Amino acid sequence: SYFDLIADLAAEALPDAATGTGHACALETSLMMHVLGDSVRRDLIPPGGTPPSWPDPHLYAAPAVTVWRRFEAIRGNGVIGTPSEASAEAGSRLFIAAVERSRAAILNIQSEFGQRNA
Repeated sequence: SYFDLIADLAAEALPDAATGTGHACALETSLMMHVLGDSVRRDLIPPGGTPPSWPDPHLYAAPAVTVWRRFEAIRGNGVIGTPSEASAEAGSRLFIAAVERSRAAILNIQSEFGQRNA
């Protein structure tokens, strides 16, 4: 996914990337601030981060064991991570990298395996 393709930049751009990337996190909120900034209701962004839980619900945590849980079961508002760390500047950088790297990955797949003509 594009999350995997921009993990290195997320680690640079977001203070909580390793322990705070998930649903409605700083990464996703930053992307939305860049792409559709007027739709981000900044006054509703919760403070604080995800309470400790097992297995770790964060995208970049890479737990050995995964247990599916509803976002609301992890945190009452469904937010994973710390969206208060989001910024449109980080979103711009992450968006551009996600597009460029996704394009490169698709072109690489096409060159290695050919293009399907469905």
